[in-house]
Amino acid sequence: MNIITLLNQVKDGETVLPAIQRDFVWDTTKIVTLLDSIMRGYPVGIALLWETYAEIPYRQFVKEYRPDGRHTFKDNGERKKLRVVLDGQQRLQSLFVALYGSYDGQMLYFDLLSGRAGDDFSQQRFIFRFADESEVREWNKSSAETVALPAEQKDGFVPEHFVSVATLSGWECLQGKSCGKTL
Repeated sequence: MNIITLLNQVKDGETVLPAIQRDFVWDTTKIVTLLDSIMRGYPVGIALLWETYAEIPYRQFVKEYRPDGRHTFKDNGERKKLRVVLDGQQRLQSLFVALYGSYDGQMLYFDLLSGRAGDDFSQQRFIFRFADESEVREWNKSSAETVALPAEQKDGFVPEHFVSVATLSGWECLQGKSCGKTL
């Protein structure tokens, strides 16, 4: 099974978390590091799933994550088929929020001009940031204005242009939102 299929199952409520699973604890730094690793082609681990019809308490993954959020638990009283995540929750929840939702009200954006190779492999290469749409508009405007300056006024400037990850992945198009919109 590929990751997109698994994330679609998460979105559709077919892949869930058992009630015994700890809370999601990754912050935005860990999430963007995971995405940088994926973009570099590094191995990022696997998810261990249990397919069951058992009557167990479970909860859905959170699309609009808030650190102070509370969980709603369900019982599988109808004994429908569930895929329960036993290991890999932090990675899957991170990818779910990054592609489909938000973290504390902020969407994930990607710098299309990032990815330049460098000597220090410990440094983030592909730049992702959680932000509000207005912040991103300002970043892109500032970068475009600096690009237009004479070379002697740029002093080590590296241009950037951020686009929402949801737009890049096509999820906004699939959800009926405006596609092709750039900031």
